[in-house]
Amino acid sequence: MQKEKVLIEMKNVGFSKNGTSHFENINWTIRQNESWVVAGPNGAGKTLLAEAIIGNIFISKGSIDYRFNRFDGRYFRISDFVAYISFAENSNQFNYSKYYYQQRFNATESDDSITVREFLGDSSPDYNLFEIFEIDELLDKAFIKLSNGQTRKVRLVKALLKNPKLLIMDDPLIGLDVESRKNFKSIINRLHAKGTTILLLTTAKTEFPECITHVLELEHCRIKFSGTLNDFKRRATKATMNITGSLLKDFFNNQSIPSQNFQVAIRFSDVNIKYGENHIIRNLSWEIKRGEKWVLSGPNGAGKSTLLSLINADNPQAYSQDILLFDKQRGTGESIWDIKKKIGYLSPELHLYFRSDMTCEEVAATGFVDTLFLNRTLTSAEKDVLNKLFEYFKIEDFKEKTFLRISVGQQRLILFIRALVKNPPFLILDEPFQGMADDVIEKCQKLLHLFSSPSKTIIFVTHEKGEIPEFIDKAFYLKEGKGTII
Repeated sequence: MQKEKVLIEMKNVGFSKNGTSHFENINWTIRQNESWVVAGPNGAGKTLLAEAIIGNIFISKGSIDYRFNRFDGRYFRISDFVAYISFAENSNQFNYSKYYYQQRFNATESDDSITVREFLGDSSPDYNLFEIFEIDELLDKAFIKLSNGQTRKVRLVKALLKNPKLLIMDDPLIGLDVESRKNFKSIINRLHAKGTTILLLTTAKTEFPECITHVLELEHCRIKFSGTLNDFKRRATKATMNITGSLLKDFFNNQSIPSQNFQVAIRFSDVNIKYGENHIIRNLSWEIKRGEKWVLSGPNGAGKSTLLSLINADNPQAYSQDILLFDKQRGTGESIWDIKKKIGYLSPELHLYFRSDMTCEEVAATGFVDTLFLNRTLTSAEKDVLNKLFEYFKIEDFKEKTFLRISVGQQRLILFIRALVKNPPFLILDEPFQGMADDVIEKCQKLLHLFSSPSKTIIFVTHEKGEIPEFIDKAFYLKEGKGTII
């Protein structure tokens, strides 16, 4: 049987980034009618490989041969036929470093931000992507005000509007609700059928679109496996783990917890939040008592991020609402820092605002001061906690690495550590495992079990039922700004 035509061929390729060499002598061929998953743990080199393909990294040895021009007989730039979606990037259209985190919740302070319509440009698809991904009503909204799920939808649509010959996506499913995942897979399958080659980068080894034919598995910037999806499934085995939390058990259970002498963590009474005519939260009432563990769920754009911003003292509209936090009515004299010192917090939106050249240790240490930068010297006790957490995850060598130069999944792990460093009485984890490898998620889950004493209050946000920790026994569902206990 005749082989399909070659689209991209890498021959003995090696390259370097930031002075570090990667991928010595890699050989890989992508053929017409193939679509690939590039799988591997955090830091395996998936994003580096994608950047090499799109020409963002200088190739120091070997060659990458692009054969796309053989089909249309013209010269090209790589960007003419490749679309790349990386949700950690700052494009030349929008850069989060120009904004401060709470600005996204203010009514007028982001008026100079580009709209979704401006971000997408003038391209028109041959099928209604705006309707399929439910972003019709977002087109004139400021890009900065989108939730994590909405941002991902818009970035996906922007890439799909190009009708690329090669579509590279870095963990595109994380952050999307169930219906959006279904729609996304349907569109990807349709693109593949029309001749678009798909390259899907992921830490997961399941939940692939039906069109995926091959798998490239990476480990430490080396190819561990390259072949068909069926061959990959036959050889895959589930690794067993033996993890103990003895290093941190005393800290979580015996050390003092900051300001936990409250009975009601949250009480919302008929809360309404609007931006102009856009009603985000509608007549919402919800009470969380000290020690309760809740999962918060709902589709993209339901208002979850806005709801959490009211709890974490990031949204100024809290002062005009009937909201009780830690037994005190909002607006009766407490500062935002009085509130934040009781809360450990992680969210995809917060992740986007860590753009300075801090080390991983410095980023994790900002959890002690509740800011995006480290504004004081750490105590010996605080340094000891950081040492134990980095040792638990076996990432001691990350301490002095620059946060912006590690993978997105590794960054998310550093921010997970940040949320726990002060042993807070109230922990809010919004999609905490996005981009993490399975073994890292398992370690995080075990650590959460150690953390979750009877006095700790927790809100866990996810679209993945399998990620919900076993100790969570209450559920709040949000849809179109209306909340329901389920």
